[in-house]
Amino acid sequence: MFIVVPYLSKDPAVYGIYTVCLSVTIFLAYADLGFLYPGNKFAAECYARGERENEIEIVGFITYILIIFVSILSILIIYISYRPELLFNNFINHEQIRIAHKLLLILALFAPIIVIQRAVEMIYGIRLDNYIYQSILIISNLIKIISVLYFFNNKYQIVEYYLFSQSLSAVALILILFYAKRKYNYNMKYLLRCVKFNRQIFNKTKKLAFSTIFLLATQIVYWEIDSIVIAKYYGASYVAIYSIGITVASFLRNIFSVLYNPFNARINHFIGQNNSEGLKLMLDKIIVLTIPIVVLPICVLFFASENIIMTWVGISYQESIDIVRFFLLCYLFSFISYPASMLLMAHQKNRQLIFIGLFMSIIYWLGIFFTSSIWGINSFAIFKFVVGILLLPYYAYYLLRFLNIQVWKYILRLVKPIIISILFSLLFLLFIKEDLPNTKSTFSLFVVLIYCGIGIIIGFITYYVLSDEFRKHLKLRFFHF
Repeated sequence: MFIVVPYLSKDPAVYGIYTVCLSVTIFLAYADLGFLYPGNKFAAECYARGERENEIEIVGFITYILIIFVSILSILIIYISYRPELLFNNFINHEQIRIAHKLLLILALFAPIIVIQRAVEMIYGIRLDNYIYQSILIISNLIKIISVLYFFNNKYQIVEYYLFSQSLSAVALILILFYAKRKYNYNMKYLLRCVKFNRQIFNKTKKLAFSTIFLLATQIVYWEIDSIVIAKYYGASYVAIYSIGITVASFLRNIFSVLYNPFNARINHFIGQNNSEGLKLMLDKIIVLTIPIVVLPICVLFFASENIIMTWVGISYQESIDIVRFFLLCYLFSFISYPASMLLMAHQKNRQLIFIGLFMSIIYWLGIFFTSSIWGINSFAIFKFVVGILLLPYYAYYLLRFLNIQVWKYILRLVKPIIISILFSLLFLLFIKEDLPNTKSTFSLFVVLIYCGIGIIIGFITYYVLSDEFRKHLKLRFFHF
């Protein structure tokens, strides 16, 4: 996205339309109605116990749920594609209406690839082999990046680019599915026979699924519909400004998903094996070893955010700087919130999960209601951060209580060395701040990111020297749980 966005954002109004149309995909992302997580959980437990047929039956049931609701949502998106004004407060010209129509129509026609994507994620994820399908997706994404040079070379073919991108994703996912058949001797015929309603699996998963779908609904309200609201009440150009922050947030969310999702499957393995001590040891390792991975890059990017925005998308997106900063801060404590959320889901703490979802949504939109007249679209990003800070004490309490660790001891073990590491990183950036480029160009962006990388490395070295816990866990091998 760092390479693609500067090309897409050349026309802020059309880029805003593109962003809003893509935001409709949120409804496809949650089309499993909450059954995906319990399906992953119980399929992983079956895999850990060697119950191969039960695992395939669960994957088939989840696929059935997805097919039904993806089909319904596809029809709804097709309808919206013929009335795109439902998503926007106004259009400058009919050309933008035409672009919105085509983008939404492409989205609807390629919606079924979501079904394949979720099935692939389950098959590889419960085996802790996410890296295999991710490797193929990397190749697919590299081709998408290179294609930008064709679609946006002295022209602005955003519709053609999106069609090519979706087609490439579909081909990649089909190849990944066939590779699973070969690698795992996966019985695809049996999987197809299991794509149906299964009363036994439904009864097993429904309790957690219903609380999960409620949580997903609140996640949509909290995370996903802000672009649509901004488009409706502020206009497409403001969406373009806000979408730079969303792009950074999506980047971080994808990185942290890659980092933490394998542990999610492993947590379910431990629960399936009733191994509480192994689970505690793994969670402690996750926290200790991911603190520098999470905190140092976010602090460095926060400090250099003005230079990154200016060299990346240019001065016309200057208003995005503060939005990006608040989105960065939203992920500052992910080393606590991600493991705690995974533990809550694994322990099926349905009431707590529902309360968290309600709390996030209500506080977020109340904050926007009372402050948007003062801060404008910045309030959408500010209250993302505020809600995260308000929830942090609960996440920390639940996680540390499970680990049976006192808070003050954990602070001495972890917080002190990471604060010193942050100071060393920021001192380096402060020293070279005046020399950082501030004008839009690929080379200037590359220079800024190189300096940021050096700052992060300095922080990592400092943390390694200061943290005995970090060195100890590295010696025990990070991925050996």
